[in-house]
Amino acid sequence: MTELYFRSGSPVGNARVHVDGERRYVVVQPSCAKCGGLGHGPWRQDGGLCYRCGGFGKERARNERVYTAEKLAVLQAAQAKRDEKKAAKKAAADAAAREQIDAAAEQFSAEHPGLIDWLRAKRGDFFQSLSEQFAKRGSLSDAQVAALVRIRAQDAERAATGSASQHVGVVGDRHRFVLCVRIVRSFETMYGMIYLHVCDDQDGNVVVYKGSKELAGRGETVTVDATVSEHGEREGTKQTIIKRPKIIAA
Repeated sequence: MTELYFRSGSPVGNARVHVDGERRYVVVQPSCAKCGGLGHGPWRQDGGLCYRCGGFGKERARNERVYTAEKLAVLQAAQAKRDEKKAAKKAAADAAAREQIDAAAEQFSAEHPGLIDWLRAKRGDFFQSLSEQFAKRGSLSDAQVAALVRIRAQDAERAATGSASQHVGVVGDRHRFVLCVRIVRSFETMYGMIYLHVCDDQDGNVVVYKGSKELAGRGETVTVDATVSEHGEREGTKQTIIKRPKIIAA
């Protein structure tokens, strides 16, 4: 008796084979994909009856072609040729797309010298996302470029002022500060509004305050008496952290 096989290559075995002219097939009825053949499950409706198979536990019956070893070999060889052709076409398309991306990246780098190297060295999800996007497309949008240029300039400014920044006062002592607010951010919390101020004092030292009091707007100068909370450092820049500031009227 001739041994028959499914298209996947697995043998038919003892399954009943139907013949329709030159076509041979086996009626298959696999277990329900939803309930795994149980006919029920942890559902509330209809007492847990599986709505996919109606409690029968089986999928709908279907006819599946079966083949002799010789016919299956011919089909598999034809499929292998199709797969090879498809893979070659995809590889050619990928190579062409990569050439376009590389050309775009080269042009972008020429228009924005050093920006991508700086971007790749930055940490954080935002910078990583833009770096991955650049690798895929070879470019960034005008808005993204503008944001990076602004952040890069701020980094350069911080590096310039930070190199001269020193710690101010003694931790735990009150000290009078004359501050120029460089950055101010506000955050809504369950306890109310919180303000973050990054400032420079008259000697170029970086002073940071985070609390419920808004000291001044960006670019404004304010005089405060405050407690030195901590002497810290961020990205190589020494920072004096203050708390409980009291604004001194001009």
